[in-house]
Amino acid sequence: MWVWLRAHTADLYGSYWYQRGLLEYQRIFGGKPFSNAKDPEMALPKFLAAVATYREQTSTHWGQGRLNPSTIACLLHKGEQA
Repeated sequence: MWVWLRAHTADLYGSYWYQRGLLEYQRIFGGKPFSNAKDPEMALPKFLAAVATYREQTSTHWGQGRLNPSTIACLLHKGEQA
């Protein structure tokens, strides 16, 4: 059990699914978010606004009560394209 717990820890409380979403992003899109951005800091406000807009249009799946990692990855990707 301790091996499983160490493998599934999160740095901050409540961040586990977002960390999994980042891993899923890499698996689906073949890189890290903003890896091709010329100036990620300048793009951040636009990115955050886009993610907030897309988040309002997104629902949870099958009564999970939270976004799954694939949905988080797609939200990041859509925000990055904005």
